[in-house]
Amino acid sequence: MPKQLLLLFTLLLCTSSLHSQVSALEALLEELSPPATIAIIDAQGNRIEREITVNESTGEIVISDKSMALPTFSFSDLGAGYLPRLALKTNLLYGATTTLNLGVEFLLNRYLTLDISGGWNPFTYSNNRKFKHWSIQPTLRYWIQEPFNGHFIGTSLMYSNFNTGGINMPGSILPALENHRFRGDAYSVSFQYGHQWLLSPRWAIETTLNMGYMFLDYRKYECGWCGQRIGSETKHYFGPTNAAVSLIYIIR
Repeated sequence: MPKQLLLLFTLLLCTSSLHSQVSALEALLEELSPPATIAIIDAQGNRIEREITVNESTGEIVISDKSMALPTFSFSDLGAGYLPRLALKTNLLYGATTTLNLGVEFLLNRYLTLDISGGWNPFTYSNNRKFKHWSIQPTLRYWIQEPFNGHFIGTSLMYSNFNTGGINMPGSILPALENHRFRGDAYSVSFQYGHQWLLSPRWAIETTLNMGYMFLDYRKYECGWCGQRIGSETKHYFGPTNAAVSLIYIIR
Protein backbone atom coordinates (compact mmCIF):
# COMPACT_ATOMS: atom_id res chain seq x y z
CA MET A 1 0.00 0.00 0.00
CA PRO A 2 2.74 2.63 0.72
CA LYS A 3 4.17 2.03 -2.77
CA GLN A 4 0.76 2.44 -4.34
CA LEU A 5 0.09 5.65 -2.42
CA LEU A 6 3.49 7.01 -3.50
CA LEU A 7 2.63 6.23 -7.13
CA LEU A 8 -0.76 7.93 -6.71
CA PHE A 9 0.90 11.03 -5.23
CA THR A 10 3.45 11.16 -8.06
CA LEU A 11 0.76 10.92 -10.71
CA LEU A 12 -1.24 13.71 -9.05
CA LEU A 13 1.79 16.00 -9.08
CA CYS A 14 2.33 15.36 -12.75
CA THR A 15 -1.26 16.10 -13.76
CA SER A 16 -2.65 19.62 -14.22
CA SER A 17 -6.43 19.19 -14.24
CA LEU A 18 -9.12 17.34 -12.38
CA HIS A 19 -9.96 15.36 -15.56
CA SER A 20 -6.41 14.05 -15.86
CA GLN A 21 -6.34 13.36 -12.12
CA VAL A 22 -9.44 11.22 -12.47
CA SER A 23 -7.83 9.32 -15.36
CA ALA A 24 -4.81 8.57 -13.21
CA LEU A 25 -7.06 7.45 -10.39
CA GLU A 26 -8.98 5.13 -12.68
CA ALA A 27 -5.74 3.37 -13.55
CA LEU A 28 -4.93 2.80 -9.90
CA LEU A 29 -8.41 2.20 -8.57
CA GLU A 30 -8.21 -1.55 -8.93
CA GLU A 31 -5.08 -1.67 -6.74
CA LEU A 32 -6.47 0.69 -4.09
CA SER A 33 -9.34 -0.31 -1.86
CA PRO A 34 -11.97 2.44 -2.03
CA PRO A 35 -13.20 4.50 -0.37
CA ALA A 36 -9.87 6.36 -0.49
CA THR A 37 -9.14 9.99 0.39
CA ILE A 38 -6.70 12.22 -1.45
CA ALA A 39 -5.65 15.84 -0.85
CA ILE A 40 -5.42 18.37 -3.67
CA ILE A 41 -4.05 21.93 -3.50
CA ASP A 42 -6.06 24.27 -5.73
CA ALA A 43 -4.87 27.44 -7.51
CA GLN A 44 -5.63 29.60 -4.45
CA GLY A 45 -3.55 27.38 -2.17
CA ASN A 46 -6.54 25.78 -0.45
CA ARG A 47 -6.27 22.17 0.71
CA ILE A 48 -9.21 20.15 -0.65
CA GLU A 49 -9.87 16.55 0.32
CA ARG A 50 -11.68 14.30 -2.17
CA GLU A 51 -13.12 10.92 -1.33
CA ILE A 52 -13.09 8.26 -4.06
CA THR A 53 -15.74 5.53 -4.09
CA VAL A 54 -17.29 3.18 -6.64
CA ASN A 55 -21.02 3.06 -7.29
CA GLU A 56 -21.70 -0.65 -6.96
CA SER A 57 -24.83 -0.55 -9.14
CA THR A 58 -23.30 1.32 -12.08
CA GLY A 59 -19.59 0.70 -11.59
CA GLU A 60 -18.91 4.43 -11.95
CA ILE A 61 -16.22 6.22 -9.98
CA VAL A 62 -17.65 8.83 -7.61
CA ILE A 63 -15.46 11.69 -6.38
CA SER A 64 -16.90 13.80 -3.56
CA ASP A 65 -15.47 17.12 -2.39
CA LYS A 66 -14.46 17.11 1.32
CA SER A 67 -12.85 20.53 1.51
CA MET A 68 -10.94 21.25 4.70
CA ALA A 69 -10.16 24.87 3.75
CA LEU A 70 -11.82 27.98 5.10
CA PRO A 71 -13.68 30.09 2.53
CA THR A 72 -11.30 32.47 0.79
CA PHE A 73 -11.84 35.66 -1.16
CA SER A 74 -9.68 37.94 -3.28
CA PHE A 75 -10.45 41.37 -4.71
CA SER A 76 -9.41 40.01 -8.10
CA ASP A 77 -12.67 38.03 -7.94
CA LEU A 78 -14.48 41.35 -8.41
CA GLY A 79 -12.66 42.14 -11.65
CA ALA A 80 -9.18 42.91 -12.92
CA GLY A 81 -7.67 46.01 -11.36
CA TYR A 82 -10.33 46.41 -8.66
CA LEU A 83 -9.00 47.65 -5.31
CA PRO A 84 -10.85 49.15 -2.33
CA ARG A 85 -10.04 52.72 -1.38
CA LEU A 86 -10.86 52.99 2.32
CA ALA A 87 -11.36 50.79 5.40
CA LEU A 88 -12.48 51.40 9.00
CA LYS A 89 -11.30 49.19 11.86
CA THR A 90 -11.27 48.66 15.60
CA ASN A 91 -8.62 46.81 17.63
CA LEU A 92 -10.39 44.20 19.76
CA LEU A 93 -7.35 43.70 22.03
CA TYR A 94 -7.13 47.43 22.67
CA GLY A 95 -10.87 47.53 23.32
CA ALA A 96 -10.47 44.83 25.98
CA THR A 97 -8.63 47.45 28.08
CA THR A 98 -11.81 49.62 27.95
CA THR A 99 -10.05 51.93 25.48
CA LEU A 100 -12.20 53.45 22.76
CA ASN A 101 -10.32 53.08 19.49
CA LEU A 102 -10.79 53.54 15.77
CA GLY A 103 -8.57 53.23 12.72
CA VAL A 104 -8.84 54.29 9.11
CA GLU A 105 -6.74 52.99 6.22
CA PHE A 106 -6.32 54.70 2.83
CA LEU A 107 -5.17 53.21 -0.46
CA LEU A 108 -2.12 55.05 -1.86
CA ASN A 109 -1.22 52.87 -4.85
CA ARG A 110 -1.08 49.25 -6.01
CA TYR A 111 1.16 48.19 -3.09
CA LEU A 112 0.96 50.92 -0.41
CA THR A 113 -1.65 52.00 2.13
CA LEU A 114 -1.60 54.49 5.01
CA ASP A 115 -3.14 53.30 8.27
CA ILE A 116 -3.94 55.83 11.03
CA SER A 117 -5.19 54.40 14.32
CA GLY A 118 -5.98 56.13 17.57
CA GLY A 119 -7.28 55.35 21.05
CA TRP A 120 -8.78 57.26 23.99
CA ASN A 121 -9.39 56.07 27.55
CA PRO A 122 -10.98 58.72 29.85
CA PHE A 123 -12.10 56.35 32.61
CA THR A 124 -11.18 56.29 36.32
CA TYR A 125 -12.01 53.12 38.25
CA SER A 126 -12.46 52.38 41.94
CA ASN A 127 -9.63 53.36 44.33
CA ASN A 128 -8.43 55.90 41.76
CA ARG A 129 -7.16 53.15 39.45
CA LYS A 130 -6.83 54.44 35.92
CA PHE A 131 -5.52 53.71 32.45
CA LYS A 132 -6.18 57.19 31.12
CA HIS A 133 -4.42 58.04 27.88
CA TRP A 134 -4.83 58.97 24.27
CA SER A 135 -2.64 57.78 21.41
CA ILE A 136 -2.20 58.01 17.66
CA GLN A 137 -0.20 55.70 15.38
CA PRO A 138 0.26 56.26 11.62
CA THR A 139 1.68 53.31 9.65
CA LEU A 140 2.87 53.09 6.05
CA ARG A 141 2.20 49.55 4.82
CA TYR A 142 3.55 47.55 1.89
CA TRP A 143 1.29 44.68 0.78
CA ILE A 144 2.80 41.48 -0.60
CA GLN A 145 -0.27 40.19 -2.48
CA GLU A 146 -2.75 43.05 -2.85
CA PRO A 147 -3.89 45.93 -0.59
CA PHE A 148 -6.25 44.90 2.21
CA ASN A 149 -5.57 41.21 1.64
CA GLY A 150 -2.81 38.86 2.83
CA HIS A 151 0.62 39.63 4.27
CA PHE A 152 2.05 43.11 4.76
CA ILE A 153 4.98 44.90 6.37
CA GLY A 154 5.15 48.48 7.55
CA THR A 155 6.82 51.29 9.47
CA SER A 156 4.97 52.98 12.34
CA LEU A 157 5.28 56.15 14.40
CA MET A 158 3.37 56.53 17.68
CA TYR A 159 2.67 59.23 20.25
CA SER A 160 0.76 58.80 23.52
CA ASN A 161 -0.05 61.05 26.47
CA PHE A 162 -0.85 59.01 29.56
CA ASN A 163 -1.98 59.29 33.19
CA THR A 164 -2.14 55.77 34.56
CA GLY A 165 -1.57 53.90 37.79
CA GLY A 166 -2.85 51.51 40.43
CA ILE A 167 -3.51 48.71 37.96
CA ASN A 168 -1.94 45.31 37.55
CA MET A 169 -0.89 45.08 33.90
CA PRO A 170 1.39 42.11 33.08
CA GLY A 171 4.24 43.06 30.76
CA SER A 172 3.86 46.79 31.39
CA ILE A 173 6.75 48.97 30.22
CA LEU A 174 6.28 51.22 33.29
CA PRO A 175 7.83 49.84 36.50
CA ALA A 176 5.66 49.15 39.58
CA LEU A 177 2.53 50.34 37.82
CA GLU A 178 0.33 48.66 40.42
CA ASN A 179 1.78 50.74 43.26
CA HIS A 180 2.39 54.10 41.58
CA ARG A 181 0.86 56.57 39.13
CA PHE A 182 2.68 57.78 36.03
CA ARG A 183 1.92 60.85 33.97
CA GLY A 184 3.81 61.78 30.82
CA ASP A 185 4.46 61.14 27.14
CA ALA A 186 5.61 58.21 25.01
CA TYR A 187 7.15 58.30 21.54
CA SER A 188 7.81 55.25 19.39
CA VAL A 189 9.15 54.15 16.01
CA SER A 190 8.70 50.53 15.02
CA PHE A 191 8.45 47.96 12.26
CA GLN A 192 5.16 46.18 11.72
CA TYR A 193 4.22 42.77 10.34
CA GLY A 194 0.65 41.67 9.83
CA HIS A 195 -1.84 39.58 7.92
CA GLN A 196 -5.39 40.34 6.84
CA TRP A 197 -8.01 37.67 6.12
CA LEU A 198 -10.87 38.71 3.85
CA LEU A 199 -14.20 37.29 4.99
CA SER A 200 -16.23 38.99 2.26
CA PRO A 201 -15.93 42.05 -0.01
CA ARG A 202 -16.82 44.18 3.05
CA TRP A 203 -15.47 42.44 6.18
CA ALA A 204 -12.01 41.27 7.25
CA ILE A 205 -9.95 40.26 10.26
CA GLU A 206 -6.41 41.55 10.78
CA THR A 207 -3.56 40.72 13.15
CA THR A 208 -0.45 42.88 13.60
CA LEU A 209 2.67 43.02 15.74
CA ASN A 210 5.02 46.01 16.11
CA MET A 211 8.64 45.73 17.24
CA GLY A 212 10.82 48.75 17.81
CA TYR A 213 12.00 51.58 20.08
CA MET A 214 10.01 53.67 22.58
CA PHE A 215 11.08 56.69 24.60
CA LEU A 216 9.09 57.61 27.74
CA ASP A 217 9.28 60.89 29.63
CA TYR A 218 7.11 60.89 32.76
CA ARG A 219 6.51 62.02 36.33
CA LYS A 220 6.06 59.40 39.05
CA TYR A 221 3.53 59.73 41.89
CA GLU A 222 2.37 57.78 44.91
CA CYS A 223 -0.92 55.97 44.39
CA GLY A 224 -4.19 57.25 45.83
CA TRP A 225 -5.94 60.58 45.65
CA CYS A 226 -3.51 63.52 45.46
CA GLY A 227 -0.54 61.17 45.69
CA GLN A 228 2.76 62.92 46.36
CA ARG A 229 5.12 63.38 43.42
CA ILE A 230 8.18 61.17 43.75
CA GLY A 231 10.21 62.48 40.81
CA SER A 232 10.70 62.63 37.06
CA GLU A 233 12.16 59.83 34.96
CA THR A 234 12.89 58.82 31.39
CA LYS A 235 13.10 55.37 29.91
CA HIS A 236 14.40 53.82 26.69
CA TYR A 237 12.63 50.63 25.66
CA PHE A 238 13.30 48.13 22.86
CA GLY A 239 10.83 45.33 22.11
CA PRO A 240 7.17 44.83 21.22
CA THR A 241 5.40 48.20 21.10
CA ASN A 242 1.94 47.23 19.88
CA ALA A 243 -0.24 44.25 18.97
CA ALA A 244 -3.68 44.14 17.39
CA VAL A 245 -6.49 41.83 16.41
CA SER A 246 -8.80 44.10 14.43
CA LEU A 247 -12.24 43.82 12.92
CA ILE A 248 -12.37 45.71 9.62
CA TYR A 249 -15.15 47.15 7.48
CA ILE A 250 -14.07 47.93 3.92
CA ILE A 251 -15.57 50.96 2.21
CA ARG A 252 -15.40 50.88 -1.56
